[in-house]
Amino acid sequence: CLDGSRKHREDPPMVSKVTKGGFVTDGSSDELTRLHEVFARYHVVHLPGFFETALVAEVVERVGKARFAPRRDEGIALESCMEDEALLSALFLLMNDPELLAWIQRVAGREPIGSFWGRVYRFEPGPEHHDSWHTDAARSRMVGLSVNLSRLAYEGGAFQIREGTSDPLREITNTGFGDALLFDIGPALSHRVTSVSGDASRTAFAGWFLREPSFLEMLAHRGSQHP
Repeated sequence: CLDGSRKHREDPPMVSKVTKGGFVTDGSSDELTRLHEVFARYHVVHLPGFFETALVAEVVERVGKARFAPRRDEGIALESCMEDEALLSALFLLMNDPELLAWIQRVAGREPIGSFWGRVYRFEPGPEHHDSWHTDAARSRMVGLSVNLSRLAYEGGAFQIREGTSDPLREITNTGFGDALLFDIGPALSHRVTSVSGDASRTAFAGWFLREPSFLEMLAHRGSQHP
């Protein structure tokens, strides 16, 4: 197991990132090659500062005023989900930037991506909010993403990913403001987030890059069923 809680702090700053104006990148082949190699080896890669500071500060301010409601994924997890639909819509617009989808496709080495769909959720400290080992290999999910929106550094709440029933390939406690984790999805891969302890909660914007539908098709059917 690679100790991501220590190792990921050495990752160089990201050139490519999501800003209030959209996704920006200089197309650096060095960055893409490095990220793809880590992703291919460990099935997860840390993206420091993936949301620019101005963007994540504005999002977190809105999240702090939003209402959260319990959400149970039977047999897997219990969490609280944000109910600010206007903020979610703005985030979906940013995350479905065609240049960002193409960039994610190159990092993950996957076929064309159609869209992104996600949620803002929170784990409060203690055993009630929990996540079990599970695979997201359902419908057309290809790659997962989790962006840290926590105001304070939380304790616990580590992301783990494994192949089969082996020990975790990598464990990362993603506490950097606006930092992201990009992780692989497949029938042989499973992941979980460990329980949060201490006083600070863990809040994240998380979801999936999907093979289909396209973003326009998703908007047309939004509210019927999430991907």
